[in-house]
Amino acid sequence: MSDTTVQFTDDEKRLLLTREQTSEEMGTLTPDLLELARRKKKLYHLAVPKDLGGAELPVLSLMKIFEDASSMNGSFGWNLTLGAGAGVFGAYMDPGFAEEVFSNPEAFITGSGYPAGKAEPTDDDPDTFVVSGRWKYASGSPYATLFTASCLLPESTPDNPKMIALAFYPNEVNRLHTWNSYGLTATASHDFEVSNIRVPRRRSFTMEPQPRYAGRPLYRFPFMQFAPATLASSLLGITRAFIREADPDGEHSAEEPVMEQRERLHRAVQAVWEKCERGAEISDQEKQSVDIASKELAVVCRQIAFELYQHSGMRVLDRTTRLNRTWRDLMTAGQHVMLR
Repeated sequence: MSDTTVQFTDDEKRLLLTREQTSEEMGTLTPDLLELARRKKKLYHLAVPKDLGGAELPVLSLMKIFEDASSMNGSFGWNLTLGAGAGVFGAYMDPGFAEEVFSNPEAFITGSGYPAGKAEPTDDDPDTFVVSGRWKYASGSPYATLFTASCLLPESTPDNPKMIALAFYPNEVNRLHTWNSYGLTATASHDFEVSNIRVPRRRSFTMEPQPRYAGRPLYRFPFMQFAPATLASSLLGITRAFIREADPDGEHSAEEPVMEQRERLHRAVQAVWEKCERGAEISDQEKQSVDIASKELAVVCRQIAFELYQHSGMRVLDRTTRLNRTWRDLMTAGQHVMLR
């Protein structure tokens, strides 16, 4: 695998395009799409540390891959963005546990960063938590090999929340079939829950990299900026697909403002990345620049889409068309809290 980017062959591009409708009908990605992501391209290992078998790509390279994949297949690209993005957790996990997780070539992590659970150390074993909770929107839950979820600790208060992330195996969670969205249908972003399960402390982590990874640029890049920047890139890819379907002749010059805002986001991300490479402190202003550029890109994408929708007449209403599907995917992706 290249250390800079991923290229899809013409056959792979055709596969991504032609499986959109089938995946939507199934409510999850087709087996051949999962084979492409896991075995053929190792796409879910793009942000995993190299010594755990990953590619450890720069953030901008990841963003371009997510954009490209999302432009060909919205649900595939969105799940790639989240699943590959979760690969950075390998740098924060207990080293032995991380090796167990990512030695599996089919490793795919889903979960939630919202603290919708509670974790309490047990009286008989301080290295074990008892965990209960229910979390929403775990994209790719049918084929996830690990679920991660944020939990509140007993000492947490409304004014001073104390959180920890915990990892669960599929046989420990109850997957709830709750994803009934009209867009990004094949992401299978169902809820999941656990009830009074015991989880060893070695399966807990915070967003502080382990010492061996602390100096590496990808794991110095602030995750709270990494997440919206990558999600905005996936939304951008879906938007560009919609523009191609709605304005194939470029009559409305719809892509120009989108690409201008894309460049602003890329500049903001690159500025932070360069600080990460040098080991320099990242200012709040630089972090805010990434946040603002991500949200502004999402706003521009939605605005352009609404304008083109109005020019599309009745043809945009046919649910079997790519025009309609990319519209629904775009509107669904744009609702993500980090893009609003």
